[in-house]
Amino acid sequence: MSDKNQFEKGVKVVINQLFFSHKIKGTNASSPTPTTLEDSFPEFDVASVLKEAAKKNFSSSQFKNYCESLKTFSESQISSLVDIYGTKQASIHAVMMDRSLEKESQYHTVQWRVDQLTNANDISELSESVAIVNLQTKDSDEITFEVDNKTLDHILGQFNQIEETIQSYIIQ
Repeated sequence: MSDKNQFEKGVKVVINQLFFSHKIKGTNASSPTPTTLEDSFPEFDVASVLKEAAKKNFSSSQFKNYCESLKTFSESQISSLVDIYGTKQASIHAVMMDRSLEKESQYHTVQWRVDQLTNANDISELSESVAIVNLQTKDSDEITFEVDNKTLDHILGQFNQIEETIQSYIIQ
């Protein structure tokens, strides 16, 4: 078997292991795919570029540019990666979306209070206010943390970025 065929076979194995292992046991009936890799196959490199492409939902051209920028693969290997990724891209994206969306929210309740920290006996020496936040999941796990105004501003900024990202996916 040629090096190109060996590489393509390895890429298919990695894709199946990363994204479809819960669906595939041994081989896929419609497209037999081996489940083992040659010892010399660059599994880590292939897996890491595929994970990054799936996470960012690269188009085939973006994926090709990304692979070329890494300078890890030969032109032939990049061509094989791009071809295989292109045929599996929609399926991979669907799997990644399915994995990322919880079927049911784990959030249950949030409780909070504001405390005024004091370092002295004089009211003029009162220090900054902080919020004590307690998050509880449906499994009764609890997380309690303290945030000051600066940290709260940072957290709210991060949540705004999350909201914008979610909205960008809904609009598309």
